Amino acid sequence: MKGLSYTPEKFIKILIQNGWKFSHCKSNHHTYEKENSKYIITVPTHKHEMSRPIVAKLLKVAGIKQ
Repeated sequence: MKGLSYTPEKFIKILIQNGWKFSHCKSNHHTYEKENSKYIITVPTHKHEMSRPIVAKLLKVAGIKQ
């Protein structure tokens, strides 16, 4: 899982570049939706880097190859 170290800001930028749109925010979590997708992506927006298992799972659900 080399190279899966992302800050929330960097991860959100990748989602937006792949067609995901901001839906809403609740506390420290931002939710993104994509037209014609049955999934929603919730990104923890804490100040530290996201953990590798979370990044891997979110990329898989979003259908993004990194």
